[in-house]
Amino acid sequence: FKVNILSDIAVYGIICLQVVFENLSGHLYAGQIICLIAIMLIYHKQMTVFMGKLIKILDKLCMKAGKVLFSSRPLRDAIVLESHNDFDSNGGALYDWLITNGLNKKYKIIWLLWNKNPGKLPDNVTACRLTMPGLRKAYYLYTSKYLLSSHAVIGSYRDDQVSVYMDHGAMSLKSVKGVYFIPHNLNYILMPSEDMAPILINDYNVD
Repeated sequence: FKVNILSDIAVYGIICLQVVFENLSGHLYAGQIICLIAIMLIYHKQMTVFMGKLIKILDKLCMKAGKVLFSSRPLRDAIVLESHNDFDSNGGALYDWLITNGLNKKYKIIWLLWNKNPGKLPDNVTACRLTMPGLRKAYYLYTSKYLLSSHAVIGSYRDDQVSVYMDHGAMSLKSVKGVYFIPHNLNYILMPSEDMAPILINDYNVD
């Protein structure tokens, strides 16, 4: 990652202080540890950006591996759910309906979470992080019959899957044209009404 001039000057200053500290105290490793901590604090933003890019690369590799390992397996009676802030919005409402009607006995339900796993979930319900790489996530995405999203817009990974974008509100109060891009492998988009359909079709740039 790129390093700006001020960061360079700060690092050189810290190294000088390290040398002074070691000479005054006689503790070699203490000076090195202090130097390392200070450098990590200075480059925190750059490291965050770097780690974000690394996670995306690893996620792509896991999904490619998942395609090789899981795409030829039979689809399972499983429903993948994702929502705006986990267990809320249209995805949360559908999930509550599925649980209330005992459909988790027939279908395995998998939540793709933006946040930490809440812990104990009902029978036949599990969860994994949407934003973290992993073969477990890839397995669910390639072998579940239904992929239902409310925010991330998740398309089908196989031709025999059904993917639905449910949106995360009754209607959009802001223009998303040029912001939201519907993947070509998405099967359906829910519309709140026939009157809203032309507006959302235009916003989503779909035919």
